[in-house]
Amino acid sequence: MVDNLCEEFLRFVFLTRILQVRAGHGRSWWGPPGLHCGAREESGVSPLFFRLPEKSPLGANMGLETEILRYIEVLHREKDIDKEILFEALEEALAAAIRRKYDLDEEVVEVHIDRETGKVQSDFELDLADLGRIAATTAKQRLLQKLREAERDVLYEDFESRMGTLANGTVQRFEGDNVVISIGKVEGILPRKERVRGENYHVGDRIRCLVREVRKFGPKIKVVLSRANPDLVRRLFELEVPEIADGIIEIKSVEREPGYRTKLGVLSHDPKIDCVGACVGVRGTR
Repeated sequence: MVDNLCEEFLRFVFLTRILQVRAGHGRSWWGPPGLHCGAREESGVSPLFFRLPEKSPLGANMGLETEILRYIEVLHREKDIDKEILFEALEEALAAAIRRKYDLDEEVVEVHIDRETGKVQSDFELDLADLGRIAATTAKQRLLQKLREAERDVLYEDFESRMGTLANGTVQRFEGDNVVISIGKVEGILPRKERVRGENYHVGDRIRCLVREVRKFGPKIKVVLSRANPDLVRRLFELEVPEIADGIIEIKSVEREPGYRTKLGVLSHDPKIDCVGACVGVRGTR
């Protein structure tokens, strides 16, 4: 989920901005093939290595701070991940790269990025350009891990707040006894025990379910849906009957045999409103 969005962020900020030569000309630096960003590939040099032209602005750390702030803003806006989490993820990734390069194990390496200016500071004296490919890969992996976890946490909080509510989705595929349903940014599962007997589903079908359970599952979240839970009927009546939505009529209890029959106990708080008539509608239209 997060991989495509942060690919540009990783390539430009990590590989062509942070791990670059910050001073001096005519020195080699490492970066992904095809991404020049002001540098040019020299003949006879490996495709993964570039050399800064004499007047390249990269030697003066071109736009590093601006780029960091810009991509932090992009990820925050597109994935709704808190900016502080993104800054901390980037700091941890850089610290991991430093530890990997200098074999520091679990030694404390402090890296700080100024939230206002984007300037990278560390109490560990080094030239970031010397970190090398392995350390850069370590930084990339750590950042991806943190971003996936952050995105997972955002989605988890979103769906946790929607527990017991309705969700509209589209049938995507079948996995064993489970129906996989796309509900926005995540895929939910509709287990056999949560389905209504006699209902058949096909790929592409639009379906409305109750969000029954949400839990973290590795770097993703697992959303369990239900079509058989009595609360599904309760939510449908709240959606379809204005008097229930407004609190004039209260649903006291729901008894259900999925696929066969359902009984509701209702109470009207307005003596002028007929509970049964309001819920059933004119000639059963509701």
